[in-house]
Amino acid sequence: MERLAGVLRAYSLYDPAVGYVQGLHMVAATLLLYCKDEEAFSLLVKLMKDYNLRSLYLPDMPGLHIRLYQFDRMVEELLPAVHVHLIRSGVTSSMYASQWFLTLFANKFPIPLVIRIFDVVIMTKDGIDNVLKFGIALMQKNERQILAKTKLEDLLFLLQENLCTVYQNELVKSPGSGIFGSGPEPTYRVDEFVNDALDIDLDASQLKLYETEYLEAANLQRVRKEEQESMKQSNITLQATVRRLEENLAQLNKEHIELANELISSKINLARLEDENEALQGTVADLKNIVDAQPAEVEARLKDEMTSLIEKATTMSVENQRLEDAMSEMEKEHIDLKMKYATEHERHDALVQKMENLKKSFNS
Repeated sequence: MERLAGVLRAYSLYDPAVGYVQGLHMVAATLLLYCKDEEAFSLLVKLMKDYNLRSLYLPDMPGLHIRLYQFDRMVEELLPAVHVHLIRSGVTSSMYASQWFLTLFANKFPIPLVIRIFDVVIMTKDGIDNVLKFGIALMQKNERQILAKTKLEDLLFLLQENLCTVYQNELVKSPGSGIFGSGPEPTYRVDEFVNDALDIDLDASQLKLYETEYLEAANLQRVRKEEQESMKQSNITLQATVRRLEENLAQLNKEHIELANELISSKINLARLEDENEALQGTVADLKNIVDAQPAEVEARLKDEMTSLIEKATTMSVENQRLEDAMSEMEKEHIDLKMKYATEHERHDALVQKMENLKKSFNS
């Protein structure tokens, strides 16, 4: 365990972008079975870098998704019945094959098979692509058993746990093994397994085409997801707009009700004003009739008043003339009185003078 922890710690420092992820310890542990620590680390780096195992461990695992898609397309092409059966059963390759690619079958497969798989991956020109061959070989060898499984749990158990048993040799009891004995360890037809895998024709250009198909589909899915996110944001914006419009509509409805009430009041007032107008028109008509009937009466009354005024004016003119004549007489009399007063005043003054003179005479 210390050796394994040391290799994993060294790789996490060597490649911080990957660091330590689940599944990597199975690859490192398998290398440590037959290599020194330094050699195991070097082989791990080579597998990750030169054999592109690293892409399977990056965030979002882009390499793993590509490998699973390539595997699905190969199953569809080479084992169409199995492909249809898995789809109908609701089984995807990620449910059972992910660990094949992440650990190079080291997670649950017997050590003899795993060691040969590592040898083939490292030593042959197809490198990590050989994992696809081994996976297809297992599916071909188990085709009849896979098609026979109708229950989902049975099918998954076969795919996840028992695919390699088709290469297991029959167990032969030893004389000392009984009911409670441990029994012999199972052995496997490793060469047959490797030969079945290597006999599968793996076209690099076809794998590249599958990779392109996946990337285009993934890109399309990403675009659709972005469109969905954009639509979701648009929906949020539209919902906010709808809520705002609903609030505005509620306010408009309130204002509409108020205007409707005002309109009703206006109509009532208008009806009242129309009634009053009709009444006023009736009054005006009555007044007009009265006015139309009055000119003759007014004219006669004016004539009488004019005649009376003329008579009064004539009388006043005569009286005025009489008064003027009387005033002329009075003015004459006033002048005569003034003359008489002046004469009398002179006489008075003369008498006073005489008296003064007489007094002076007596006194002397």
